[in-house]
Amino acid sequence: MKCKGFLFDLDGTLVDSLPVVERAWSNWAKSRSLDPAVVLDFIHGKQAITSLRHFMPGESEETIQQQFSLLEKVEADEIEAEEIQPK
Repeated sequence: MKCKGFLFDLDGTLVDSLPVVERAWSNWAKSRSLDPAVVLDFIHGKQAITSLRHFMPGESEETIQQQFSLLEKVEADEIEAEEIQPK
């Protein structure tokens, strides 16, 4: 694929990914027997890897990186057509 440029939407101006992000983190929290509300309160405004390190004390960096990759994949795979609409 040849591209002349890329457009990154890091602040939700073009696509509101917040519902997908919150759903992914809530499911992740439940899978680790954590309170989703506590996790969601913590994650906003932080890098995902920072949040994972916070909620995975004592885990190896390899395990944390694996969880990071899984969360990224879930978020990318779960963007639904209805959520990819200009605001």
